[in-house]
Amino acid sequence: MNFPLLFHNILFLFGTLVSIGTAFFVMLATQRSRSVTTFTFALSCLAVAVFQLSHLLGINAPDAVTSRMILMFNLVDFFIGIFMTHWFLGFIGKIHQQRYALMAVYVSGISLFTFFLFFPRAFLIESVPKLYFPFYYQPGPLYFVMVLWFIIVSIYHFYQLIQAYRTEPVGSVQKNRFKYVLLAMLYAYAFGTTAFLLVFDIPLNPALSALFGLYPLLIVYAILQYEVFDIHVFAKRAFVYASTILGIGLVITLTDFLSNYFITIQPAIPRGVVPVVASIVLASGALYVWRKAREADVAKYEFITVVTHKFRTPLTRIKWATEEIEKILPSDKKEMTSIVHQSERQLFELTNMLVRLSEADSDGFEHAPESIDISVVLRQLEAEYVVPMEQKNVTFSVERTDHVFVMGNQEQLHFILQILLDNAMSYTPEGGAIMVTSKVFVQSSEYRIQVRDTGIGMAKHTLRQIFSRFYRGEKARLADTEGMGIGLFMAKNLIAKQGGKIWAESPGENKGSAFTISIPLDIEKKHTQS
Repeated sequence: MNFPLLFHNILFLFGTLVSIGTAFFVMLATQRSRSVTTFTFALSCLAVAVFQLSHLLGINAPDAVTSRMILMFNLVDFFIGIFMTHWFLGFIGKIHQQRYALMAVYVSGISLFTFFLFFPRAFLIESVPKLYFPFYYQPGPLYFVMVLWFIIVSIYHFYQLIQAYRTEPVGSVQKNRFKYVLLAMLYAYAFGTTAFLLVFDIPLNPALSALFGLYPLLIVYAILQYEVFDIHVFAKRAFVYASTILGIGLVITLTDFLSNYFITIQPAIPRGVVPVVASIVLASGALYVWRKAREADVAKYEFITVVTHKFRTPLTRIKWATEEIEKILPSDKKEMTSIVHQSERQLFELTNMLVRLSEADSDGFEHAPESIDISVVLRQLEAEYVVPMEQKNVTFSVERTDHVFVMGNQEQLHFILQILLDNAMSYTPEGGAIMVTSKVFVQSSEYRIQVRDTGIGMAKHTLRQIFSRFYRGEKARLADTEGMGIGLFMAKNLIAKQGGKIWAESPGENKGSAFTISIPLDIEKKHTQS
């Protein structure tokens, strides 16, 4: 038996399953908040899977002509380059800025793909045996054009990702996202390119190239740890369950392969044993996943029911009682009732958001974006929080640029900033400070607002999970026993629906925190970089 080839085949098969599994996981987990970034990422994974499968079948083909026909599917390399470039630019938020470069990648890649379809022998000729492979790529006279195009495109999108990584603040979640995606791609290219050497008759064993298909595992880690595609708790759990089934499926596949191998040695072994066992194992795995999914849905709807009935009734009574008390109080005593009214309205808004929490992954929060003068929102928030900050003896300052227009929903932006300011107040002790700063970034067409405090700060492991649903750090639970851990989760969902981002930074516990939101500028308005 050709064991090097067997090892190579098994690794490529596993890599193919990983690529397909990652693509479908991302698409299913983001089906209600899908974007161009997630879509092109999934397409790039599927394109890689097509390449892997064609390679696997082509090198094991029965003859040279069939091998060449199958390996011609390697033309999908053009689409790997196209989709990876598109999703890289979407991931770092530079599609609009780099639209002409992206257009050039699409046009050149599709043109070359079409050319090689009409002139296939310019790409590959009949396969020949090389090293331990029964058949391997035999390049045509213009095969090098595809390799050169791929190298240029790869250098371009790597440069863009590295630049984005360098401009992010140290320790931010976004920087960690960029880091793991960058590592995954470096891993893929470092191993994957070793297969090209043997194509050009450089006798280097391409066994390592079989490992390149495992690169999505690094991206999966980034998805689970840093929510690269805004995939939430249940989706993460579902992925773990699906990965378990995938692992079981791979074991079954290998077992079936070995079973067939031993049957050739011992024909007396029954052929039906392995399929029956495989069916039972897969059915059990599927039932387990379904039960876990059902438990999650039941828990979610039970929580929403409690919120609806238990929160709204006392809030309505508070509102009614305050209005009645206000009628009999003299005008100079009504200041306190106005504070109660304001707090009651905020609680009502929060309750309504909680009731719609089940829609957070759907279109329930979506509104058509409109041009907003963000300085108006900041001015309203400043007026709203001056008195509460004074009462807590916290220094409060708001720095803003007047007449800056962003695209979004004014009510939701106001609510997001309320969440950040309420958190800052809750976790900043008396005598501390809360600063709201803002800045226009003309080059990246975004406006950033940062809420920085001198409060309890966060450890690194808390930073990684701070935007998860119902998550609260240990110090946060001690500082504010009434928090529920949903404010930042909702803020993240709301800002994402408006094409923005949110991230948190903290140098450590007891060293304060900073939350930054990035909102797309209205590019039709003129802005000055601050």
